Amino acid sequence: MKFEKNGWIVAGLAWGVVMFIFTTFGPSLLTGSEVTWIDFAIGIPIWTISGLGWGYFMKRYLIKQAQKNQKTEAG
Repeated sequence: MKFEKNGWIVAGLAWGVVMFIFTTFGPSLLTGSEVTWIDFAIGIPIWTISGLGWGYFMKRYLIKQAQKNQKTEAG
């Protein structure tokens, strides 16, 4: 996965959407309950922020890993 430029935003939002779907619709399908607008009102901001946080963290982590690998290959 490439995190060049704004790739981390796309990856983070994609992760947030997947988690939103699983946490909103998964339990409803398993228990047979209905999805309410409150589920959306709470879930969308939480998973948007969480997804962006995950994407940024992964960008920083992968940059450090790439720099570490370059040092070991060059040295």
